[in-house]
Amino acid sequence: MPVTKIVQRSLRLSLALGVGLAAAVVVPTAAHAAPPASVTGWLQVWNLNTRHMTTDSVSNYKEFAYYITDDSRPGVDYLPDIVTLQEAGTNVDGINADSCQEFVKVLESRAAGQDYHCYEVLGAGKRGGSAVVYRTNRLSFSSKEEVRLKHRVNQGDPCTDSNEWFNLVVRLTDDAVSGKAVNVASVHLATSDNEDADCAWENMKLLNSKIAARGASNMQIMAGDWNNEDAAVAGGSANWECWYEGTSVGVGTCGGQNLGWKDAPYRACDTAANDTPIKKFNCIIGNHWTWGGDRRIDFLFAKAYTASGTGTVDYGQAYDASVGLGTRAPKYSDHRGQGAALKYY
Repeated sequence: MPVTKIVQRSLRLSLALGVGLAAAVVVPTAAHAAPPASVTGWLQVWNLNTRHMTTDSVSNYKEFAYYITDDSRPGVDYLPDIVTLQEAGTNVDGINADSCQEFVKVLESRAAGQDYHCYEVLGAGKRGGSAVVYRTNRLSFSSKEEVRLKHRVNQGDPCTDSNEWFNLVVRLTDDAVSGKAVNVASVHLATSDNEDADCAWENMKLLNSKIAARGASNMQIMAGDWNNEDAAVAGGSANWECWYEGTSVGVGTCGGQNLGWKDAPYRACDTAANDTPIKKFNCIIGNHWTWGGDRRIDFLFAKAYTASGTGTVDYGQAYDASVGLGTRAPKYSDHRGQGAALKYY
C-alpha cells in the first residue's frame, strides 16, 4: 500500500532509457521457452509486491511469474535466481495471503527441472509479508533474520520499534561458484494514515547494517516496497528525498552519509543530457514508475559490480506472456515489479 500523500507532477515524459531499459510491446506466443540458467558470476533477480498474492479480476500475481520465466521477454536474460516478494503469507486484519510457496509452485511449473524454495516472515499480526524466493539448483540457504522495523505512530513523532512491521534478511551461498555469497533483504516499510510512518532513512540504516551482519558477501540486494518516493516534484523542480540521497550512490547524502547502494535506473539516467534533478527524474519515471502511473515507491538496490537488462515489467507485457494461464486480470499487481541480472564483485 502507498503512502497517503500525493505529489503533483507537472512534467511527465516517456523516455527510452537505452538497451535493456525501455519498455517494449511484445506479441504473445502460444508457448514459451524457459530462459537459460544464469552464467557463472551473474544472478537474475526480481522484485514484486504481490497485492497479497491475489488472483482475482483486478490482479493476478501469476502473470508476473509467467513473464519472468519466458525467454522471449525483454530483460529476461536468465532463469530467476532470486525473487523478493512483499505481501506474501500475511495474516493480519482479516487478510490471509497465500504463502510464498505458491509463487514457488508457479516458477517450478514453468521451468522444467528447476527447484525453488522460499522463506517469509512468519506469525499472525506481522505486517509486510516480506519473502525471499531462490533457485536451489544454484543457491543454498545459510541463515536468515526477521528484522523489526522502525515506524512513526503520529506525524512528527520520533521513530520507534514497531510491534507489527518486520522485514526479512537471508544469506545464500552459490553452489556454482565456490566461496561466493549473497545477502538479500525483502523490504516493506510501514504505511498508515500518517504519511511519515515509514521512517525510511532510519530503516535504511538499520537494514544496511543487518544485511552486512549476515556475513561477508560478494553481492548484496535490498529490494521491495518503500512506501516512500525517491523525489518530491513541484513547480518544475525535483528534490530528492533525504532517504534516497543517503541510500543511492552518486545522488547525495542524508545527514552527511551515503550507504553506497546502486539504483540502476538512476545510474542509466545520470547522463550529460540529464543535467538537472528534474531531467533525471523524468527520465526514470518515464519507464520505471511502480505505482499509479507516475510514482516510484518500489526499488531494487544492489551492491554489485554491475547490472544488465534492468527493467520494470509492464502490465501488458506480463498479460501477453501469460496466455497459457487461463483466467487473467488486467494487472499482475497494483504495483509494478522490476528485475536485473547482477554481477558479483
